[in-house]
Amino acid sequence: MTAKARDLVISAMDNGWSVVYRPNVDTGGSPFVTVEASRGDQYFSATWHTRNTGTYRLFNVALGRSRHNARDATLTQVIAAVESENPCG
Repeated sequence: MTAKARDLVISAMDNGWSVVYRPNVDTGGSPFVTVEASRGDQYFSATWHTRNTGTYRLFNVALGRSRHNARDATLTQVIAAVESENPCG
């Protein structure tokens, strides 16, 4: 687990989010990890991937009211949302 992914998981859990941490490997054999979390009608996901670099790099971040309406975001926006009382509104 990357340090940023670990910190995000801990912060989200400390702030009452339900968190899923998913390590995986893509079809080309490159490892990646995804952190997904929700709290009420709030949702985020962040993925770190090793494809083309060999080291974990932030690959994709989304934030929204659910998985189905999440939009691209920055990790900074997700961290602010996790620590906020009303992150999506």
